[in-house]
Amino acid sequence: SEVSESPPVDSAEQIASAAEALASAERPMIYCGGGATSAAAGASILAIAEQLGAPIVTSIQGKGSVPDGHPLVCGTFWTQGNAIDDLAKQADLLLVVGSKLGVQATERFTFPIPDTLIRIDIDAHEMARNATPSIGIVGDAASVTAQIASDLDARPTSSCWAKDEIDEARTLARQSAFGVDRIAWLEAIRAAVPDDGCIAWDMTMMSYVAGYHFPVYQPRTFLFPSGFGTLGFALPAAIGAKVGLGERTVAAVVGDGGYQFTMQELATAVQFRFGIPVIIFNDSTYSAVKAEQHSSRDQRYSAVDLVNPDYVKLADAYGVPGVRVTSPEALQTAITDALSRDLPTLIDVPIDGWV
Repeated sequence: SEVSESPPVDSAEQIASAAEALASAERPMIYCGGGATSAAAGASILAIAEQLGAPIVTSIQGKGSVPDGHPLVCGTFWTQGNAIDDLAKQADLLLVVGSKLGVQATERFTFPIPDTLIRIDIDAHEMARNATPSIGIVGDAASVTAQIASDLDARPTSSCWAKDEIDEARTLARQSAFGVDRIAWLEAIRAAVPDDGCIAWDMTMMSYVAGYHFPVYQPRTFLFPSGFGTLGFALPAAIGAKVGLGERTVAAVVGDGGYQFTMQELATAVQFRFGIPVIIFNDSTYSAVKAEQHSSRDQRYSAVDLVNPDYVKLADAYGVPGVRVTSPEALQTAITDALSRDLPTLIDVPIDGWV
């Protein structure tokens, strides 16, 4: 469908209605999707959240729209039945910024939607998709949220969220989220890549862990192929990001199977001398498919165990550095070293299987 341009601001009435509803709500919650990220609307969204003491949940595409680490940001930890879900079920108003509330983000439309739903979207065609809003505002997310925040600032508010309950819910959700036993690897990546560095994540199990646990602080620094779930996405995406971002740090995180879909693009990174660390989490398996076969096919496995090349030798064939690391500490060092070079570095990380 065509993207509808924001109308001239005759949306003032809806903006005032949204501010009034937010001020009156006792348990408002904010949900940020990819539109909030694309519009760089984070500052205004945080202003609204801080005025209300309201928790913020994001989709994977919304990661980085607001900075992880802020006391009101619950990030992507929502899932059915966890502590963030308990918060969402208490909400009497939901403000959705730039999300279609799709099947993946809402786990087959199970995210709790209260009676009062405010949606902000640049595309009028998306406004009623999957959930009909009480108040719908078509416009740029940054502009609209800035106007709501300004209007809200002049109003008394009724929100009664307690900071401690948000803190506790986020902590409990983090402890129960998928892949908590693997976060040392993600901590190593986060320690080595600056907060404004851009990381392209492929369709691989460690990326799914990162979807929950990897902290992101700026918009458009967490690239992930939601939707079609394209294997081989990360290296070409990282090359494109490096072209656009220049001196800023760019890295790629791939699985051993997905990397082989587009590994020939390493030649492009070599040709243009892009100092991109390519981090290969290697368990010689299409693990997501194997996990599905494990659970739904009575452990009858087909075409999921891989015969991989030696990635360090592959790097040598391209004339670039290649290293193999076996600990998070060594991974952090390898990434740091890679970022000092003007050529890509392949970092092979053998890990335990997921199934």
